[in-house]
Amino acid sequence: MKILKAIFVLLMVFGSFRSWGWVQPGNTTIKEFVQWESSNAGYALLILETDQKCYVTLAEKELYSLVLALYMSGKTFNLHCHDSTENINGYTAHKIHRINAIK
Repeated sequence: MKILKAIFVLLMVFGSFRSWGWVQPGNTTIKEFVQWESSNAGYALLILETDQKCYVTLAEKELYSLVLALYMSGKTFNLHCHDSTENINGYTAHKIHRINAIK
């Protein structure tokens, strides 16, 4: 019985390594920045050098400003996006959760 418990614990430990539910492109830059003309579009899309797509809502003004500054400067950064995806005007993208800019 102790062996079965030990095997179960090991399976739970090894099975939980990728359970945080984040998409984490690291040390990347923004290859394309897409924003639509319509005032009710409400999103800005980032296509990263890793070809992953993430978006920020225009209502999040500080985050939007940071993303735009990173795009204009070409600086590298680490990004944490939600695992779930949404259709943003024909692009399948992840919502940005956190940005870590690298000096």
